[in-house]
Amino acid sequence: MNTVRLLTAKELEAAGIMKSRTALRMAQVGLLPHYKLGARLRAIRFSQPEVLDALKKLSVPKVGA
Repeated sequence: MNTVRLLTAKELEAAGIMKSRTALRMAQVGLLPHYKLGARLRAIRFSQPEVLDALKKLSVPKVGA
């Protein structure tokens, strides 16, 4: 069975993926997949592979690059 560890926004930041505040805001508006473990915003967890995939889909190629 393949299990994925769920990360907090601060753990995403510590891994160098994105700032914790940005992750929480993007989750709040529906741009990042996340899991709510409670009613409070701080109870949000992220799957690193899902976050990286979502960021790849959101990135726009630079014109002329």
